[in-house]
Amino acid sequence: MRKQLFLSLFVLNISLLVLAGCGLSGEERKAFEDARLVFKYFPKSPDGAMSFFAGAYQDGTAVIGPNDMAFWVKDGKAYAVNQAAKEAAPELEQAPDNVHYDDAFIAATESE
Repeated sequence: MRKQLFLSLFVLNISLLVLAGCGLSGEERKAFEDARLVFKYFPKSPDGAMSFFAGAYQDGTAVIGPNDMAFWVKDGKAYAVNQAAKEAAPELEQAPDNVHYDDAFIAATESE
């Protein structure tokens, strides 16, 4: 019961932050919306917390999740950048050859 309540409150808070825009710039809001497409592939943590980085990269969005999973989202479609992402989401296509993990990592983690 307590876990379900915590999860419900977590989802409610995320929803409210998204609706309010939480003071995000247009670019930050787009990065967050793109990142939401790959949240379902992130492992569930015991406390319900989720940690990720996202930033503009190659006319799309680089998303770095737990366990170094790297995704690239462009035009509403998610791609796996590395083996960790491919293992978590085998149904996703591999990112194009010009999308590289190291560059995606830098774009996501250094985004302001």
